[in-house]
Amino acid sequence: MSYQGLKLLLLKIIKKILILLDKFLFVKNLKFEQYYSLHKKLGFPIKRLNFYINNKYLLNLKNPQKFNEKVTYRHLFEKNPLLTKIVDKYEVRNYVKEKIGEKYLIPIVGIYDDIEKIDFKNLPKNFIMKTTHGSGQNIIFKDGNANISIEKVKEKFKIWQTEKYRFQELIYFVQPLKRRIIIEELLLTTKDKVPEDLKFFVFNGKIEFIQIDNDRFEEHSRNFYDKNWNLLNLKKGLDNGKIIEKPLVLDEMISIVEELGKDFTFMRVDLFLLNNKIYVGELTPAPGGGLTPFQPFENEIKYGKLWGKNLNLLRNNNE
Repeated sequence: MSYQGLKLLLLKIIKKILILLDKFLFVKNLKFEQYYSLHKKLGFPIKRLNFYINNKYLLNLKNPQKFNEKVTYRHLFEKNPLLTKIVDKYEVRNYVKEKIGEKYLIPIVGIYDDIEKIDFKNLPKNFIMKTTHGSGQNIIFKDGNANISIEKVKEKFKIWQTEKYRFQELIYFVQPLKRRIIIEELLLTTKDKVPEDLKFFVFNGKIEFIQIDNDRFEEHSRNFYDKNWNLLNLKKGLDNGKIIEKPLVLDEMISIVEELGKDFTFMRVDLFLLNNKIYVGELTPAPGGGLTPFQPFENEIKYGKLWGKNLNLLRNNNE
């Protein structure tokens, strides 16, 4: 093993120990404001360590320049209530409706406060169940999913609804979110697959590039295109995959995402395209949690600059 590899292994072990100690000593016993204040006084040690392990460079919070530094800065300091609204999978529907109209919304089956109030016997054949506050907290029901244990589904959602979500990551804007469950119709292609996921990176209301995720729930791959649909030499977290033809409704998609993203210094707007009909998936203010750098690395700097110097963060002058 190389010196760098040994160093990263040691840092990962240290991180794991720190996270466990932190969870036992502080997460269990403190409210978020108290917990945040403590970590701020310490200089956000776990956040910095995790950032270095994943990005391979030191986190600069005094003068963030790179893309993932600004994502992390947003995590730690942005208290914009609009961010809280748009990361709520139910409340964001009102934002989308006000901005571009409800025809772009994925139809929903229902919204629930309590998993026990859901009548699973009367749900459609295909749907996706999600928490409204969480990322990656979802279960797909396809063709009835006869092998899925409803009791295990209930147990999982009860954990998701009661856990201290993104607590140790110190993400301010997700803490006020209500813990609800939303059930959406499942979008499927004629091949019975979830359609391509198109993610538009919008800086100060202008699209810069597009990320295409293929086979998200199977063989997940990722390509990047500019706004004219030229393939970019760019990676982020995953290998490149098959080339996708330019959507016939690309101009409409760009118009939509620029409207949805214009209230923010940066926003990733995620769309689905099914039979040339556009659906808004979600708005993502912090892609990859600031832990998946762009490759080649110079793009970390390039896209950090596009974010702009004005991070539009509500901070005190002495911070």
